Amino acid sequence: MDATNASSLQNSLTDMISTLGIGGDHSSGLIMGFSGYGIVFAIFFSLIGYMYFRSGRRDSNTIKLICGICLLVFTWFVHGTIPVVIVGTLLTIIPFFFR
Repeated sequence: MDATNASSLQNSLTDMISTLGIGGDHSSGLIMGFSGYGIVFAIFFSLIGYMYFRSGRRDSNTIKLICGICLLVFTWFVHGTIPVVIVGTLLTIIPFFFR
């Protein structure tokens, strides 16, 4: 592979990573590296987290309580739309496996 092909491959991979929101540069998004969809998903998973938190406290269900707290705060640490959707989905389905 010559230098031109390697450079174009590197540029296309960098563009793909920045489009998915996985890279370390979060300056292109609206707030904290989020696009509009990322903010909608963050609010959606936070609402699910609030419902899990309330249900976990009421029923004394530790798994729901912990997943609810994690859903409320994970968007502070996970940036980008795709990672937010993946982590949020995983945290949402955990209580269904540990009843």
